[in-house]
Amino acid sequence: MTVTTFIIFTFIEVLLLALLLLVAYFCINGILTVPWVRTRRQLVDVMFDMAKVKKGETIVDFGSGDGSIVIEMTEMGAIGIGIERLKPLVWLSRFKAKRKGLSNKARFIQGDIFKTKPPEADVIFLYLFTEFNARLEPIFLKHYPSGTRIVSRDFTFPNLPLIKTKNVKGTKLHFYKIP
Repeated sequence: MTVTTFIIFTFIEVLLLALLLLVAYFCINGILTVPWVRTRRQLVDVMFDMAKVKKGETIVDFGSGDGSIVIEMTEMGAIGIGIERLKPLVWLSRFKAKRKGLSNKARFIQGDIFKTKPPEADVIFLYLFTEFNARLEPIFLKHYPSGTRIVSRDFTFPNLPLIKTKNVKGTKLHFYKIP
């Protein structure tokens, strides 16, 4: 084996190990909290329409993952804020926003959604389990004014008044307004 071949194989081994560790990191976090599942563009469009987001309104995505919803909403004219616990996903979100020239409209906060002060918002988006929504409900009622719109993908809130539910290819989108 030549030195060049040895270096190439070592590099590939290190790269595969890093990839394996990254996958393990996301799997363990998904088991312990909420798994990250990217929201398809088609769903983002329906969510935007359900909430009747207007240009210049501020949207907040609790558990923003790779920033897809925030970035796509800013491309449609909103101002977006994503709150995400996992630092690698926040870095990825910021990179994607910068690459698309949206850094001035899309902001990403690394932090725990239960400990981070809720930013001002006209519309809230989330894809969290029902038990997390139940924990967020009193926070939303305390920090957001009446009329604030909420779209939750798949999971419901226990007490918020449900306005409508829309089924999009097996995904349920639930629309709420804070009373």
